[in-house]
Amino acid sequence: MRSGTGKGRTGGAVGRVSPQLVRIAIFVGLTVVTIGFVLYFTVNRDTIKALAHFDIRYVLALVAIWVVAFSMDAVSFIFYTRGTEERLSLKASFKAAAYRIFFNLITPFSVGGNPFVVYYLQKEGVPPGKGSSIVMAKLLMISGWVLAGAAAGFIFFHNHITKVTALNTLFLVSGLTQVAFIVLIVVGLMRPRAMIRIIALVGALLARFKLVKNPARLHRQVIHEAYLAKTSFKSYFQGHFLAFALGTVAIGTMYCVEVLTLWVIFLGLGVDLPFATGVTIGALLLFLLPFLPTPGAAGLGEALFILLFAGLVPYYVLGVAVLLWRFFYNYLTAMTGAIFSSRLVSKMLLKADRPGEHA
Repeated sequence: MRSGTGKGRTGGAVGRVSPQLVRIAIFVGLTVVTIGFVLYFTVNRDTIKALAHFDIRYVLALVAIWVVAFSMDAVSFIFYTRGTEERLSLKASFKAAAYRIFFNLITPFSVGGNPFVVYYLQKEGVPPGKGSSIVMAKLLMISGWVLAGAAAGFIFFHNHITKVTALNTLFLVSGLTQVAFIVLIVVGLMRPRAMIRIIALVGALLARFKLVKNPARLHRQVIHEAYLAKTSFKSYFQGHFLAFALGTVAIGTMYCVEVLTLWVIFLGLGVDLPFATGVTIGALLLFLLPFLPTPGAAGLGEALFILLFAGLVPYYVLGVAVLLWRFFYNYLTAMTGAIFSSRLVSKMLLKADRPGEHA
């Protein structure tokens, strides 16, 4: 034990609960309660018959979809990293993909995954500026694919959406927010001065509350990393466009197979859901989930699922369908991430905050 870390520090560490553990508890609690509630009111004898129809072919199809989506997520990290003239191993790319999903799940509005990926890439030897460029380029392309899918879904399915006022409002607000977010990413990468000013103001504010010990040092680091991120992002279009294009294709492949998940689930449950309806509603769900404020959209995501499918499929399959969808879309990757890096995740989740560590 270091000198000066006596009972006061030890007691404080033991007495405090990590914010990450609190978020996980909220996510798990909301998920269990919501899915339990949905299952309680939807499961009946017809549900058992539907599950009996769900044979090994559909299970293998869902596993294959998950493997392809997870693999494309990881491969996109490799291509975007190469576009910044850095290298990332295949194993590290899968870890980055799993971390992104895991930390998105336990944070409101799914904001926790990308900052942690930047931190993880730094541990793998990628400078933070380049790591930010990699994450922002990937996030920009994911947003583009998701926005395009949502627009197509709205055109195809607008009658159903506009009938429900809350759903229509959520869709419009989410669409405007997504467009503004894409513009903000582009401006932040191409015009880093504005981003530097914002971060400097935030650093000064944090220094007032003694959460940052040296704001001047933070400012210097931000200037260096912001311009490095700008240079790295521009390099995608100056000799590394192939890497950028391949990363974007990988993300597009990931997105396309993910929107198939719901259609396969309902097909396995014996519901004759048209292919176009299944994939467009899947696209709408992927678009709206990040805008729900609970960690991992727990509770609200399930409610949105039922709202979108109400009247389109028999009610007795809704609970089982949402559980299967959550498992293959979210939980399986998050569990894989925990297995990949149990030591690192344990340190992040169990370490209590200490004064001066956020400098």
